Amino acid sequence: MPGQPQEPSASTPFLLWLNILEIWFGALFYGLYIILFARGVQILLHRIRQLERQGILLGAMVALFSLSTAQLFVLTLKAAVVVGETRMPLDSVETASLLIYVTSCLCSDALLIYRCYVIWNDNPAIVAAPLALLVTASVFGYMRNARIFQILSLTTAVFVTLLTVSKVAWAAYERRAMLTSATRRNYLSAGSAILESGFIYALFVSIHFTVFSRGAAAAPVIFAVVGQIVGIAPTLIIVRSGLPSQAGSTYVKTGASVPLSPM
Repeated sequence: MPGQPQEPSASTPFLLWLNILEIWFGALFYGLYIILFARGVQILLHRIRQLERQGILLGAMVALFSLSTAQLFVLTLKAAVVVGETRMPLDSVETASLLIYVTSCLCSDALLIYRCYVIWNDNPAIVAAPLALLVTASVFGYMRNARIFQILSLTTAVFVTLLTVSKVAWAAYERRAMLTSATRRNYLSAGSAILESGFIYALFVSIHFTVFSRGAAAAPVIFAVVGQIVGIAPTLIIVRSGLPSQAGSTYVKTGASVPLSPM
């Protein structure tokens, strides 16, 4: 999945430059992730005394950031193997990178499912199908069946995103006569944050899946970006939803008690 396994060789400068590009693009998006992560932590620490379950969000966000950091480290290690600085089977490094990616995707999908569960008023029936998809995806992921795993993970993310947005939209529709302009903007902000983050994640995963399936040389570089996007997308929802809360409240209880914060 990070690309077809290749043995390091001094006669393949293209492979070396490909690994350098992996590190560059991975580091670029990791730098963006650091900024979003710091802002997300600030928002959650501010809310943790006001709203319930923010600790779970904070723990998930820290886990995703740690996995993204590990992914960048493995990419650097891979480059060291390619140039011969480290004597280690390249196949083992590729496998480690894939397993970190699988774990990141599962954590991200689990966070989306949890958020959906809370927004749907802790209704377990709503998340039964997504949980089944998550468990199935984890089996294929840790069996290193990258293609099926990506299909299942992407399906889970898109399905849960649509479920979550539909609940926010329905709650806004039910209470449309009672909403002030500020509250209406909060609903719109929450819904757009979830949709935009879901779209970004789906776009990059789809691009990588297509490029990887065709065996294109750019697949490892795109994979380096996707490895960071997996953590950036859910963190972006927290940051986007938290921005208006400095001027007002984004936690609006409707008749369905739908929270418009990251939860």
